[in-house]
Amino acid sequence: MHLFALYRHLAQPAAVAALRARYLEGGVAYREVKEELVGLLDAAFGPARAAYRALMADPAELERLLAAGAERARGRAAPVIDRVRAAVGLG
Repeated sequence: MHLFALYRHLAQPAAVAALRARYLEGGVAYREVKEELVGLLDAAFGPARAAYRALMADPAELERLLAAGAERARGRAAPVIDRVRAAVGLG
C-alpha cells in the first residue's frame, strides 16, 4: 500500500492536505513520510501495544480478565439462547 494512503487514514485532514500539496510539488522525501507515518502509527496503536505487553507479562491477570469476560458473555447470551430454544421447540 502506498504510504500516502496509510497516512490519510491516520493524520488530521489539514496535515493530509499539506502533505498532498508537498507531494504534488515534489518536495517530500520518502524517508520523511515514513518517519511521520511511524509517529502516527505509534500514537494510534501505542496504548494498545502497551496494554498487550502488560497482559502478556501477567498470565494470571489475563486469565482473570478472560474468565470475567466469559461470565459477562454467558449472562448476556443466556436470555437469547432461551428464546431461541423456545422458538425451535427445544425449551
